[in-house]
Amino acid sequence: MVNYPVYVPRKHYKGRNPREREKARRYNEVAKLCEDYLNKKILENPEEIQQYTYGFMAPDLGLTTDEVLKVMFAVDAGHNGVTVRKSLNKPE
Repeated sequence: MVNYPVYVPRKHYKGRNPREREKARRYNEVAKLCEDYLNKKILENPEEIQQYTYGFMAPDLGLTTDEVLKVMFAVDAGHNGVTVRKSLNKPE
């Protein structure tokens, strides 16, 4: 289970390969979209335990389910979605 606020780890590529640099840039772009989406949804929902599936997140973000899975799996989430606990220490 992930605690709120959700943070999606980013990839840091500092090499010279432009293809790898673009892959890292795209990964980080998708990570930011997922992170912002989840944190907004969690904040709007009063429930302490919340579940979000990649299949529902992807269309809302204009992404494929595989793209969402790829970045969200790094958040200690499952293959189908993520369960989030909205902690009592809510950020302002």
